[in-house]
Amino acid sequence: MRPVIESNEYVGRVQAISRVEVVARVTAFLVQRKFDEGGEVKAGDVLYTLERGPFEAQVAAQAATVAQANAVLQNNSLTLGRAEALLNTAAGQRSKVDDAQSQQRSQAAQLAGAQAQLRLSQINLDYTEIKAPIDGRISRTAVTEGNVVSPSSGVLATIVSQDPMYVIFPVSVRAVLDLRERYGDKGGLAAVSVKIRLPNGREYAPTGALDYVDPVVAPNTDTLNLRARIPNPVRLSSKAGELGNRDLT
Repeated sequence: MRPVIESNEYVGRVQAISRVEVVARVTAFLVQRKFDEGGEVKAGDVLYTLERGPFEAQVAAQAATVAQANAVLQNNSLTLGRAEALLNTAAGQRSKVDDAQSQQRSQAAQLAGAQAQLRLSQINLDYTEIKAPIDGRISRTAVTEGNVVSPSSGVLATIVSQDPMYVIFPVSVRAVLDLRERYGDKGGLAAVSVKIRLPNGREYAPTGALDYVDPVVAPNTDTLNLRARIPNPVRLSSKAGELGNRDLT
């Protein structure tokens, strides 16, 4: 007599938890690609640099507009102060105070608009550096240096996360019900551990756990899709930057 672990085998597929399509946010010449195609990148890494000159000039122009609007606002504030000081004298007029207040408020609004345009110009300047939003492995580039890219250019590259991974596989409704009933006192589906057998027949060492069950049954197969989360570390014999350094893809 020996203990036996109940197991069932299903055909599944590996899926990245996160997938990002990298696109340009502004229209400019692509100056340089800064990643190795097929390699791994970290969130915040610069992937592409675009031509910065026109955007730097736009920031400088908007900064000058803000400075000019601020100077006019300060002058309007002084004018309003003088009008209010004269209001209680024989030379004072209420209409002049009202006009000064109106001009000051109008100029304050123009200053706020100029500051908003400056922020927008700075944002566009920052977009000339296209950065990785997530950690993961990046695809080959779709556009090379010297081309003009824009938001309508399409996907420049795709990043998929690497660790952990999802494994999705269909299980019959009957099997799911059996697991829930027989292992209800141990957590039901939460008691299930997931192991992977790779396409070459080798058993993958890390173990995963279920984290999702589809709420809808597939009508043509009477199955439910289950999803497990499983680690996908760099293999011991590999380095972080090597191609094919993880078992799950």
